[in-house]
Amino acid sequence: MRRNDWRTNEGSFNQFQYVGPTGDLTQRAPEAVIPWTQNYQFQMLGFDAGNMNAQNWRADSNYATYDIFKAHPEYFVPDTVGNLKRDLDNNKRVTEDVFAGYFEVQARTGRARFDLGLRYEKTKTGAKVANIRPVKDVTAAGLSVSTVEGLLYQYNGGSYSTRHGEYDDWFLSGGIKYDFTDNLVGQFAYSQSILRPDYGNLGGVVSVNDDTQIVNVPNTLLKPEHSTKYFAGLQYFLEPSGVVGVSYYRLDIKDMQVTGITVDPEDVGYSSGDYPGYIFRSAQNAPGISTNEGVIFEYDQQFSFLPGALKGFGMRASLTMIDPDGERVNMPKKAANWGFRYSYSGFDLQLTGNWQDKYRTSALSNTSTTANNGILYHAPRELWNLSASYKIDKNFEVMLAGRNIFNAPDVIYSNVPGRVQQYTIYGSMWNLGIKGTF
Repeated sequence: MRRNDWRTNEGSFNQFQYVGPTGDLTQRAPEAVIPWTQNYQFQMLGFDAGNMNAQNWRADSNYATYDIFKAHPEYFVPDTVGNLKRDLDNNKRVTEDVFAGYFEVQARTGRARFDLGLRYEKTKTGAKVANIRPVKDVTAAGLSVSTVEGLLYQYNGGSYSTRHGEYDDWFLSGGIKYDFTDNLVGQFAYSQSILRPDYGNLGGVVSVNDDTQIVNVPNTLLKPEHSTKYFAGLQYFLEPSGVVGVSYYRLDIKDMQVTGITVDPEDVGYSSGDYPGYIFRSAQNAPGISTNEGVIFEYDQQFSFLPGALKGFGMRASLTMIDPDGERVNMPKKAANWGFRYSYSGFDLQLTGNWQDKYRTSALSNTSTTANNGILYHAPRELWNLSASYKIDKNFEVMLAGRNIFNAPDVIYSNVPGRVQQYTIYGSMWNLGIKGTF
């Protein structure tokens, strides 16, 4: 089967530059360029925006800009060179074909249940990569990359080459469940799997910085992450309806994918003759085995043993704690989920929530002194959701649903919590409806 055929051409949208009546944008103050320009104001909703206001970032009115465009289209000129570069940079294509077969057997004896599976997968990839000359070669040819002719020369007339990759794997999985009593159940499971490379790391443009002599390249030879997971758990089923459980897992990751690190050109499908003397950076598979260990506590119960209307109450909660052997990207070490429910006589109400601890979002190659952003972290966040319904009769039901009902912001900061890099308010989302069944 073909899992995907991924293409982008983000440069197809033409962009314009504002030159104004004087024909010179760079020598004019922002407020003289676009009316109603002001500075971003982040002191809102009781949130301390850290150092954001001190950046004095400008905020232009898109409506005012469009009004100028309608009144004076001659003030705007197409960004011909920039549009061409965006078109050349973003014309990407990645193909991935996956061929797979699976065998499974299940058995049961006494209080034990067994499951064993074996899967084979063969993956073939192809990525279109732009062929780019260094800027110094363009200059030596008497051209400039700030012109259409120079760009086309740098990008070899917009020619691309296709680099191929191929790998195959066997995956073993299995487990056993054992009923110690009618209420106490134990489980052990084992499984192997892979995480295929991100398409953006497989294919795309080669970025050459002649000042720093650094070449950022896609890695069409990037291998998938291979993981082996061990799981053990105990669950005690509460009468008449509920469960309490604790589980432990260990995840061993081989060939973990790391982005933005210095690599040998041969390791990413290039040769030492490509951009001689330059440093190559790309995504790469980390050596050795990385390990994550975690513990999960869970509780879920419907209080149907209570008298009268109280039997409609229910509650659930879970807590996950992860202990990796090194820093990870996009992995909070603690996370919790909870929910409260009341259902009785046609009325149903649910209040749920989840919380995640801070976690790193920038590449492992970043340090606290990396230009512009340092190390980026996603701040802890707590979300609450609400849903309610009332069944008027057998045909009609009124429903209300709210997401992020306390309008919790999404915050990313650099190095320390007070240095806010991004502050996003998505807002609360409410839906009210009537359902009819006929």
